[in-house]
Amino acid sequence: MFGNAVLGTTLALAHYISCLIVGVVLRFYNPKNDNTDVVSSSNQDKNIFYRAFSELYQARKKDGRSLGQLIGDSIKESINTLLLVGGYIILFSVLTRVLALVGFTKIITSGIVFILKPFGFEQSLVLPLISGLFEITNGSHLASQAVAPLSQKLIITSGIIAWSGLSVHAQVATMINGTDLRMKPYIWARILHGITASIITFFLFDPLEAISSNLIIPVTSNIEQFNYSIGYLAHFTKMSIGLFLVIGFLIFTSLTIYFIRKIQIVIFHHSK
Repeated sequence: MFGNAVLGTTLALAHYISCLIVGVVLRFYNPKNDNTDVVSSSNQDKNIFYRAFSELYQARKKDGRSLGQLIGDSIKESINTLLLVGGYIILFSVLTRVLALVGFTKIITSGIVFILKPFGFEQSLVLPLISGLFEITNGSHLASQAVAPLSQKLIITSGIIAWSGLSVHAQVATMINGTDLRMKPYIWARILHGITASIITFFLFDPLEAISSNLIIPVTSNIEQFNYSIGYLAHFTKMSIGLFLVIGFLIFTSLTIYFIRKIQIVIFHHSK
């Protein structure tokens, strides 16, 4: 949409970090109603990959369908899912246009302008934000085409992607129909993800934009006068360090959770 790979890096980092934050926060969501099934201690002692393949094998045996039937059913389900997703996108795109024609968009525009004005956002971003509330693709495209500073467009786009739009929410509601999954935690997670992703994008934009601007050589510049070797390596090193820090943080978090679970298992055995 923006034609700049560095902006994609900014969005990706913002969403990875915000997803971690949302995951940590949701750990404390409704702790009094924890209905999680506890796996037997004999299985908990085994490696998580072994348990995953074991559960996969047991589910395969319980299903009983042949390989050919599984492939055929998977193709049918995938086609139905594609039609479902496309249908919802068309439905909410039409709904957004209808609401604009009947004047509903103008009614809520003043409220959104009132919210965005203290933060200095341009009024041209109101329509993309309203469209993004319903459908992620149209909202993100309109935000990228709006006449506004790049940082503001990227923040709004990040929030729209995190929120995902009511179209995606309807798809999720259809997918989980008949299961014990609930939509309420999902909606709260989308709201929190949208807010945190926008805030993190705001803080990441300036540093990454500064790095990218130094890495780009103007077409009209004299390459002999452009001492880019040292600068390029320095900025590449900074980007690499940042990437390794994110990866290291993810590995550290994963190992911490793994050892905490192991400690809980040991305490459980000793208590018995």
